[in-house]
Amino acid sequence: PIDVVDYTGKPAADAEKALEKAGFKVSIDSTFNDKVAKGLVISQDPRDGTKFKGDTITLSVSKGPDLVKVPDVVNKKKNDAIQVLKDAGFKVQAFPGGNYPVKSQSPGSGSMAKRCSTVNISSF
Repeated sequence: PIDVVDYTGKPAADAEKALEKAGFKVSIDSTFNDKVAKGLVISQDPRDGTKFKGDTITLSVSKGPDLVKVPDVVNKKKNDAIQVLKDAGFKVQAFPGGNYPVKSQSPGSGSMAKRCSTVNISSF
């Protein structure tokens, strides 16, 4: 029997190395997480207890936040810009009024922002 050490919150590479050295097989599942930094263990199954050599320990590892590149919508008509941003996975806060060209956006084009966050577009 081998005692299982909990590596939650620790670097995944260190956890994998230590668990394999202890005699376990390691399965890694990577997922986006806004609260746990990239490369750290979000959770572990089992977290503790006693297992045997060759048993599998599963680590859920953070890929960090789900970031998306913000498309350039400056000079596009408002309705087209809204659709481009929504297709990229963003919410949109747009200026009131007609379908005028976009003059500015925040965050700016090419920057990385969290999926489902809001991009503000303005006509002035």
